Amino acid sequence: ATLESVQVTVLLAVGLGLLGSWLFTRVLRLALFVMITVILVICWQLFFMVVVMGWMIGAVEVISLIVFIGYSITYCIHLVHAYGSHVDEPSAEGAGHDTKGRHRRAAFAITTIGSAICGSALTTLVSAFFLLFFLGGGFQ
Repeated sequence: ATLESVQVTVLLAVGLGLLGSWLFTRVLRLALFVMITVILVICWQLFFMVVVMGWMIGAVEVISLIVFIGYSITYCIHLVHAYGSHVDEPSAEGAGHDTKGRHRRAAFAITTIGSAICGSALTTLVSAFFLLFFLGGGFQ
């Protein structure tokens, strides 16, 4: 029953995250990039929890998955929004083949919001680090 609830929770969170990302960015392609990144983060977190740490999936682990899905979406959507909001001059190559424009938008996104995202990720990492050594009943 726990595995089924994890699957339903993750699918619901990813689906709502995709909808929210799409509504926030108004570009389906960028929203899909956000969700691909989030799905990879979820896979890595599940691998770490189950294989590396040897934890059984319980209520606390499901809650941590939900929290980290939220963090993953937040980090990615801020970066993607900065990327998508950059106004660039059109290129002679056309909108679909403008590699330099994509590089400029990526550089703009990283320089405007990258340090805030890295700082936020660092504080999350530092605060969550101590949970690795939590020996209470929740993570065993």
